[in-house]
Parts: sequence; C-alpha cells; structure tokens
Amino acid sequence: MPENARPCAISACCIPDIGNVQMSEAPLLSVRNLVKHFPVKKGVLQQTVGQVHAVDGISFDIAEGETLGLVGESGCGKSTAGKAILKLRPSPIPRRIIVEIAKLRDYCLSPSHPYGRHKARVFRSRLGLAETDAEMLRQALLRAVRSNPENLVHRKTDLHGRQYVFDFQMSTATGTAMVRSIWIVPIGHYVLRFITCYVV
Repeated sequence: MPENARPCAISACCIPDIGNVQMSEAPLLSVRNLVKHFPVKKGVLQQTVGQVHAVDGISFDIAEGETLGLVGESGCGKSTAGKAILKLRPSPIPRRIIVEIAKLRDYCLSPSHPYGRHKARVFRSRLGLAETDAEMLRQALLRAVRSNPENLVHRKTDLHGRQYVFDFQMSTATGTAMVRSIWIVPIGHYVLRFITCYVV
C-alpha cells in the first residue's frame, strides 16, 4: 500500500426494481466508520514511525436491489476496503493473549537460568527489572500488544504455528529501553501465546 494512499470516493447506483419486488426497510449491509491503517516501519529494529491511512472512516448502506461501486485512483484503498468488509484481511491477533509469568520469572528475568541469564542481566541494568518484577513485565507486554496489535510482524510459519515479533518501548524508574518479544499462534488454536522477550 503506497504511503500516499487516500480514502476512496464512494458512489451507489440502484438496480431498477424488476417485477414488484418488495424492498426491505433494513439495509442488507451497513458499514460505519470503516478504518484500516498499516504501520510504516523503518530502521534496523523496524520500529513503527507512522501509519498509512489506507481506509479512513468509510460509511454506507446497501439496500436490497442496490449495487454499490467503489470509485477512486489506483492505490486509494478500494480493494483494502472490500477485503476488510468481507474479512478477507484477517487480523493475526486472537482476542485471547497468554503470557505465562513463569516464562518471565524463571527464564527472561532469571540470573541463574543457563540460557536466560544474559537476558536477565540486561533487563536488570537497563530497566531495573528482577525476578520479582515478572508481573510488571507481564502487564507491560499485555498492554503493548493489546494497544498496538498492528505492530505484530509475521516472522515465520512452521509446523508449530505462526510466529510474530513485537517491539515496544518500556519505561521504568531506572530507564527506558526497547523490548523485543516473540509470540506464536499455535496450529489449531486461536490464541496468541508469549514465547520470550529481551532488551534490544
């Protein structure tokens, strides 16, 4: 989607009533304030620096016997609007998000874990987080993903499921740092599950 994408203009034309077909008062389809934005990412860490407003506040009704046409320049968001309405552009983010506190306390923030101790050392020096702060980190992860689900970047798909990378900025009394987290939507389960995280 080009960065200069603009919302498309909409026009509706009514198919002539053939025979005495009774029209329903309620519309067959009603769309209100349809919005679809895409994150603009730059830099080595692929941080979000802006949003492309592909579709921005489209509203319309389609009654029985009517056909609606989306009219606009190439790249203005016509296909994106149609796919959003038909749910052909699904969100990768399930409503259910799981962050097991044990993965944070016993791995990412654990100075004694053979593989997690390096992560723990950086968390401690940059953000002042220790094992006892696992719930604070858990809540920060949940808030960040729920607030900015469009920032989840697909990493790979394998036999275990679809993996995503999510970067967010975390601030504590000690300092501010960018935290990179890895997530997975397991095959056969509509849930976003936390895998690991570390300071970048």
